Amino acid sequence: MKRSINALSKNGLRRRRSCLTMAIVAALGSNGYAFAQQSTEVEEQADDVEIIEVSGLRQSLMTAVSRKQFSTEIVDSIIADDIGKLPDLNVAEALQRISGVQISRNRGEGSDVAIRGLTQIRTELNGRDIFSTIGGRSLSFEDVPSELLSGIDVYKNPSAEQIEGGIGGLINLRTRKPFDSDGQLISATAQLIHYDLSEENGVNLSGLYSNRWDTDHGEFGFLINGSYNKAKFREDAVIVEPFYTRTDIPGYEGEAVEVASGGGISAWVGERERKGLAMSMQWAPTSDLTLYSQFLRSEYEFYDPQTGIFAYGAGEGGTLDAVPGEFSFDAQGNLLTGAYNNPPFQSFTRDATRNSQTSDFSLGFNWQLSSQLGISADIQYIDSSTEYRDATGFGSLNAGSTFYMDLRGDRPAYQVRETATGSTDFLTNPDNYLYQAMMARSADNDGDEVAARADLQWDFDHGSVFRTFTTGARYTTKDINTADSGFDWAAISGPPWDGSEDATATYNEFPEYYSPDPHQSSFWRGDSAASAFGPHFVVSPQLMQNNSNALATLAGLNPLSGATPGFTERNELNAQEEQTYALYGMLDFADPEDDFYSGNVGVRIVKTEVGAAGTQTLTYRNAADTATDLQSQSAIEVDQSYTEVLPSFNIKFLLTDTLYWRVAASKGLSRPSFEALAANFTLSENYLDADGNPDTPPEYRDSTGEGGNPGLQPLTVNQLDTALEWYFDEGDMAYATAFYKKVKNFEQTGVYNADFDVPGKGTQTFEVTAPVNGESGTIKGFELGIQTFFDFLPPNFSGFGIQANYTFVDSEAPSPTATDIEGNPLVVPLEGLSEHSYNLVLLYDKDQVSGRIAYNWRDDWVTTTSGNGTGNLPIYSRAYGQLDASVSYDINPQFSVTLAAVNLLDETNESYQGFENRPRDYVLNDRRLSLRVGMTF
Repeated sequence: MKRSINALSKNGLRRRRSCLTMAIVAALGSNGYAFAQQSTEVEEQADDVEIIEVSGLRQSLMTAVSRKQFSTEIVDSIIADDIGKLPDLNVAEALQRISGVQISRNRGEGSDVAIRGLTQIRTELNGRDIFSTIGGRSLSFEDVPSELLSGIDVYKNPSAEQIEGGIGGLINLRTRKPFDSDGQLISATAQLIHYDLSEENGVNLSGLYSNRWDTDHGEFGFLINGSYNKAKFREDAVIVEPFYTRTDIPGYEGEAVEVASGGGISAWVGERERKGLAMSMQWAPTSDLTLYSQFLRSEYEFYDPQTGIFAYGAGEGGTLDAVPGEFSFDAQGNLLTGAYNNPPFQSFTRDATRNSQTSDFSLGFNWQLSSQLGISADIQYIDSSTEYRDATGFGSLNAGSTFYMDLRGDRPAYQVRETATGSTDFLTNPDNYLYQAMMARSADNDGDEVAARADLQWDFDHGSVFRTFTTGARYTTKDINTADSGFDWAAISGPPWDGSEDATATYNEFPEYYSPDPHQSSFWRGDSAASAFGPHFVVSPQLMQNNSNALATLAGLNPLSGATPGFTERNELNAQEEQTYALYGMLDFADPEDDFYSGNVGVRIVKTEVGAAGTQTLTYRNAADTATDLQSQSAIEVDQSYTEVLPSFNIKFLLTDTLYWRVAASKGLSRPSFEALAANFTLSENYLDADGNPDTPPEYRDSTGEGGNPGLQPLTVNQLDTALEWYFDEGDMAYATAFYKKVKNFEQTGVYNADFDVPGKGTQTFEVTAPVNGESGTIKGFELGIQTFFDFLPPNFSGFGIQANYTFVDSEAPSPTATDIEGNPLVVPLEGLSEHSYNLVLLYDKDQVSGRIAYNWRDDWVTTTSGNGTGNLPIYSRAYGQLDASVSYDINPQFSVTLAAVNLLDETNESYQGFENRPRDYVLNDRRLSLRVGMTF
């Protein structure tokens, strides 16, 4: 292997140049909105050197370092090791290796992304907008097949030319183009993936064809890239219900102790299917003009069925039949063991799907009109849609059992016995079950956008401190439409303890519609089967697979139930229109003598016009009939506009030929999510007296309302970054970055009083819950990182290297709406923010073998303050670390084989309820083992 030699100019401040560096020049200029200012900078600051001959993993890492080194902005990059081969199997999981990036997981797979503690990020595809219609503004990273990407860039402090929208940062996904290759390129991959918890196999398939041709009319290029992914998954969870203060526990009378109000288990055994297609055409009729078109289509089907069973004690103040002698508590008074007689039980089967499609088509050109003037422009159309279908069948149990909880082990243990006999067969007797209720939701979201932009660049004469001036304009129009039924709960049977035989539908009356829980015996790989309730029955999963038929069947089991036989009407309708107008100017500058400094300064002016139309729905009862709900609806239409001026400044100093110092300052904005902007409002009257009985005539008290807020203002940020970067060898670097963000208009959940008219009652006051703009806050912290290969080691070890980074983030931001279990307000950090996180990666790349062992860790973070069943109680995830590994062998230049493993240590993701000794969830996911075969010609 050849060693690189630093070639220094006389003043010692000239940078190196290699074949790899020149490859980066083209890549930096291909982001869809940039000209060649980076290319010019690289060429003017580089000298020829002898290079290390590398490929695969090490080349991708060197390319990523070069993108960071020669960029004017603060950026981190991920480059595919090979065609269709990002370092990780999932886009979000690849992003977690970057300092400052933290991710959450959905059924064991990387899903949502935060940068420096903020989830308000902007996602782009080849420098243009891309989004999913799931309520937010960015792309769902689950939706995009990673096999279609050639690389990812993460910008942490923008320049004026970059599109506004992300106060956390900007993530640009890059697909391949035909002019990226010298000629014909054919590639195909096949990957078999085993999911050990579900004991199922999945597949990844991809293929690519690219070519370019010289003709009498210029050079043409064409590329097509397709992928197919089918993944099986399983997630097992043990859940502890919220803790309440009790003073009536046998043996602890008069003492205030914290008692869990129940517990349960749940299993999700489902499937993901992704289909992706990317196409690109380029035509260069002359050396000064290139025209292009790009197309991407992504389809994602997420099938997420669930079964489970829960037992409930009693909350604060409720009647609790506690078993004497079964309770124990820790030193802080938190429950360790306990038992309840005749608890309410609920078993269930849920069938849920999310189907999403995104199509992106763009046309554009780059034209160098003269030696100094260039123009580029493009137009883009995006269409995205998401469909949700969700149906659940519930069963309940008769009285006569005792529920035992033990929270002392690695995870909670639950057992049910017949109270009279002590038998553990209570849950295996179908005579004890009723078909209790059903719940359904259907929703359809769709959105489309047209975006057009044009940019001009003027290159100043050589020798000037000013290098280029770039200006441009951008216009977008976006339409978002949602139709949602909300969750509709309908009872099938009355409470089994009320003795009303004609109000019930028992399992034995309809045996074809229930079955044993198919996942209980294998729960937690079988280790917890005996301590997870034991065998029990659920509504048949086969019945629930056909949602509409299942709902009709369950509704028909008891004619007295009044349940709707199918999905209810999607009457939560919302239509939003948004238009944006942007104009920017940016001046690139550099030291005309020796490039001691370089950078850019600019401003972006953005006007946003928003319109929302929806419905206000009031549910009430009149004086003559206190048993029947009535509804009235009225239209809501809200328009607003705002203009923001967004300056930016980036400068880079070459302290030596290898040591860089950067400073970046800018103002940015993030528009509110479309979900928060929805013009839908639901008002509900409370007509019950203090004992829970209807008033006659009804007197309304504690009436409530909830909905969106189409008048929300955007979040804005003033941010400052400074970084010291040391590039001590080709592809090797160390860095330290400090950042500070001052954020205004944090989006929070607000509770306030508002007056509305109620038919027959006049004006009534409602307690309204809706998103509002909160106070200002700060995010600050630092990132440290290093990447190097140990070429100085003896030949047998010289292929080894390391990647390591650490991030510290501290926030002083408005607390999300959070309360303890008694309703007292709490101050908590931003949701999704871990104060500490790090990555440690051992690398190897030599001859035909490459590999890595990667460990990612983050400390505790708030997952939600509005969880299902926990209200505004803050739920924290405990610190979590995951070990992944892969090894590749190049059989020859055309064929390679890769073995990979995800979650090697079989980690459990645990959470707690405000205090570390009050557990909430224990979640186990698959380990993924894969074998990949790739070929390239």
